[in-house]
Amino acid sequence: MSWGIGRYNTAGLPALIDFAAAKRHYESVVPIRGRSQVVRPAGSNRRFSWYTIEKNMKSVEDGSPVGRWVESYGIKVYGSDLVEFHADGNITLRTSKWASPTTMSVLYYSTASFGSVFSERGKWYFTNKAGKCYVFHGELPLHNKDGVYEPIDIKQEHKHRVDRKAMNAIAKKYKLFVDYATQMLLIEPNVTRLEMAEFVQGIDFKSPDIIPDNRWRGDKVSGENRAKMLKYIDKFTATGDLGLAYELACYMAICFGRWQYRANLTHCTPDKFKRGFKEMLKYSFRDEVFVKEAQEVGVPFHDVNKKYFYY
Repeated sequence: MSWGIGRYNTAGLPALIDFAAAKRHYESVVPIRGRSQVVRPAGSNRRFSWYTIEKNMKSVEDGSPVGRWVESYGIKVYGSDLVEFHADGNITLRTSKWASPTTMSVLYYSTASFGSVFSERGKWYFTNKAGKCYVFHGELPLHNKDGVYEPIDIKQEHKHRVDRKAMNAIAKKYKLFVDYATQMLLIEPNVTRLEMAEFVQGIDFKSPDIIPDNRWRGDKVSGENRAKMLKYIDKFTATGDLGLAYELACYMAICFGRWQYRANLTHCTPDKFKRGFKEMLKYSFRDEVFVKEAQEVGVPFHDVNKKYFYY
């Protein structure tokens, strides 16, 4: 599923085709009077003064001691170049620091003469007039090839596929513990808050966090917890210590289950436990479980297993 931008160009941003068009537009825009700095609104609706068109002067090496100055023109938002037109005919698209709807809106309307920009479930693509789609994040330099813009450096994309044999082999190693835990939760699927505190402290886990659920927090703590968990499960498999197995199963039920505020406990069904444990194995053994497959260049796709490689 992909999402795009509404049909109404509120700021009246122009669809510029090349460096010459950008230069003409820059020279035709009258700066806003009364500002301490020169502000040229990029769109016809001058109220949107944070969308600007500006002239850039950059020094490049040419073999001489001082180099030479090269000009370019950029559609900017709060001073950040999002679409930059170069004198050599190249165009650079940028997402700036935030790949936000505002950024996409500017890119969408400003590139309309030579392509488009859209999001495929969070992954941004530039589509040229030939219908080819190229992924980009951060910066995408384009050049004109036979009348169609495409990336200067076309990157090969890959999709991660689960190797079922490898996954089943790893899951088989932990089958004894999973069978014990699911039977335990079939009898009693609830874990209280007091038990949660005792288990976290008793088996030396830093937090009830074993699968990364927030990209901002990263995977350091949950990764350490997963490593400890697998080590403890191996210990149970070797010794048959049911007390240890019970504590581990309760801790994982806290991680995989759902907190019930009124009852002041965590509820985890056997099915939720199995799904959570499978996720944990995928994070822990991602290099063994997943196979990278090259995808056709120019065709957008969504990789559902990319999340296992974010951290």
